Amino acid sequence: MPAGYNGHDKSMAVDFCWRGPRLPTHKADCTGCECAHWKLQLDADGNSMKSTMWQSFPAIHFEVELTKTSTTVSTEGVVDGWQCEFQDSTGQPDNHNDLIHHHGSSNCPYLKFKSKRERTKSPSPSSSPSLPAKFSLLMSAHDTDHKAQLDYTVPQIPCMPCNVSLAFSVMTDEEDDYIALGFRGGVYSYTDWKGDMASENRTSGGLPDYFGMSTSSGWESIYGPQPLNGRIALGFVNNGNGFFREMEATNYVGEPSDIQDKELLLKGTDVERVGDWTIIRFTSELFAGDTIEDLDWNPRDPFSTTMSRQRVMWANQ
Repeated sequence: MPAGYNGHDKSMAVDFCWRGPRLPTHKADCTGCECAHWKLQLDADGNSMKSTMWQSFPAIHFEVELTKTSTTVSTEGVVDGWQCEFQDSTGQPDNHNDLIHHHGSSNCPYLKFKSKRERTKSPSPSSSPSLPAKFSLLMSAHDTDHKAQLDYTVPQIPCMPCNVSLAFSVMTDEEDDYIALGFRGGVYSYTDWKGDMASENRTSGGLPDYFGMSTSSGWESIYGPQPLNGRIALGFVNNGNGFFREMEATNYVGEPSDIQDKELLLKGTDVERVGDWTIIRFTSELFAGDTIEDLDWNPRDPFSTTMSRQRVMWANQ
């Protein structure tokens, strides 16, 4: 059990803690539950359960409450047709052959998703696109309350770098609610201490704040330079006036702070309220890519383009 669990809760709980050495993206010097901790907490009535994962503590990776709505399915009924083989490894499955059955089809969720992506892959964009190139990224497809969206315009190809104009819009309840957009560095997720970057990862300690709020400084060695890594654009409207702040998060978990003693990278900033929407706009230098395909933040093949490997997060309060 993790530290701090008193064992006297009337409800039932089970805890799963990380085994073995930390991944490059786990918090520095962590072990066991400090690296990754998954807790299933069953309520006393037995009809609901909370599933919470910290990675790495105290950053909550996900939290969901589940409610029992029908009779319990037997173990045989659960596994029937779901022959997914658990692979004790990181990253995407290495060998799919054992998961394919019944004339090449599979009920494994990962393979179904991958197959759907391959079937619906669209033709490549024109090699001679009209410029400037405009794109939109829906950041909360299932959130009908906020409908966060990032629009961006790239003036030239190649853009390595160039000045990209961005507009971030969120539906907010009140005029003075703030919205914020953070640039977190590249996609690295559950990568292990393997491959070409293994030696450098071990020397540098990896990317220990990947799942936290701060942003690691080691991205240039992996993906090349990206000036916006670690920057946060925050805006709100008060009494009809827009206010913009360029910020950063210096702690794994904690309040961000205004940029001090550093060059401000977000230019031409503007904040306005249009109906129920709060919109922040700014321009900044970005390494967006060499081709029109590179500019797409949401390609059909995940993380296959320069922009899609750039992680962004948003917040509203």
